[in-house]
Amino acid sequence: MSRLFQLPVELVEIIASFLPLEDLFNLRLTCRELSTKTFHYFTQEHFTIKQFFPSLYGLEALLAISKSRLRESLRTVVLGPHDSNTAIFPVTARDEEDRKQSLQDYLRYVNENRYMKRTGLDAIILQEAFANLPNCSTLEIRDYSLLTIEAGEWCDDVHPLSSYGQSQSSKVAAGWKSPKDTTAFTQFTRTFTLALHAAVTAKLPLESVIMDCEMSWGKNEIPLDLPSPRWFNPSDCSLEKLLHLQLYIAWSANLRNPGWVGIVDSIVQFFILAPNINRLGLNLAYRRSASSFLIRLADTLDFRNITTLDLIWICTDQDSIINAFAKLSPKISCLKLCGFKVNDGNIRDIFKFIGDKMQLKKISGQWFCQGHSRIAFKSPGSKNGSGLSDRFHYEGPDIMNFMNDLISSIVMVDGDWIGWQRRKHWPLSLQILV
Repeated sequence: MSRLFQLPVELVEIIASFLPLEDLFNLRLTCRELSTKTFHYFTQEHFTIKQFFPSLYGLEALLAISKSRLRESLRTVVLGPHDSNTAIFPVTARDEEDRKQSLQDYLRYVNENRYMKRTGLDAIILQEAFANLPNCSTLEIRDYSLLTIEAGEWCDDVHPLSSYGQSQSSKVAAGWKSPKDTTAFTQFTRTFTLALHAAVTAKLPLESVIMDCEMSWGKNEIPLDLPSPRWFNPSDCSLEKLLHLQLYIAWSANLRNPGWVGIVDSIVQFFILAPNINRLGLNLAYRRSASSFLIRLADTLDFRNITTLDLIWICTDQDSIINAFAKLSPKISCLKLCGFKVNDGNIRDIFKFIGDKMQLKKISGQWFCQGHSRIAFKSPGSKNGSGLSDRFHYEGPDIMNFMNDLISSIVMVDGDWIGWQRRKHWPLSLQILV
């Protein structure tokens, strides 16, 4: 052990890199000198991304970390899932006494979170915490609590982290609401609004803001409201570095409601504060008029510097989405489609338009549906329906020929769309058509 003390920091870090996480913790606990020599490696490898439950307990954990020496390492803050306040109380106690104690803990937890929201204490904590995080460049608000399948199957960049502050008892967060309950979605939007306003007020050097809720049936009771020049002076704002913005657009009102104009205006005004955004992601929550919203946004925003567009959970018709793509095509070079359903028209014609008219350099897609039929793609050389895939990816100079090959590989599969999401019908390969 004495020889280990004498090694320079660089060699100690190399040794630490071979240790399992538990052994690394034990090594750091042996003495102050080894703790100091492994601090940089530990924080860079295990503390750049942290997830916090948006409860009072979780936000206080974020605040405590922001006041510690760990704050310099934290670069990505993830808030989610939502919402613990209406979680179903799980009856898992072994006896009556344990059940009473669990119920008391649960009620205390619910009441303190209701008090936090009623008084706006969560906004105050978030602003103070963000002000202490000089290197935080990514803010993510995520919710996979109502998924019927594993989150990892839906999104390849979800962080497999345990949330700080789920509860003082892990039982509290065990029950979740029915997908028909809009409470969680409204809380999801509220947390995003508070966190983003707090980040802008604290002048975080944000490069990525992600609002990710992979639930196509969810609806928010309140519209999305982004920071705008009405509250923040563009010349004194810290959003010049922001390059990636992903939003969950799922207000419960009909898209013909005049309030939707306010949502478009909110996005446009936000781009005044963050003019350098080049990647825009929109989760349109399976709204049937999603393409109309895209057209309205394209007309108003003109898409400025945006070169990459991610469209998630779209329910549309052929003519409307082609019209939307026609307005977007001069600017977009990378397109991602996920959860794409065509109710009226032919998906082959949409793919044909993309290949012929859009000057793309990269395209990827997964989970397509036409009417009541699922869309699968047949791998080259496959026979008797084998080698089917539900996704594709291409990056290169020949998008037109790729899309033509993709069209010729389409296989229509009858079946339930939701059942397909649950992956219970047939195995899928990861990719086709290199």
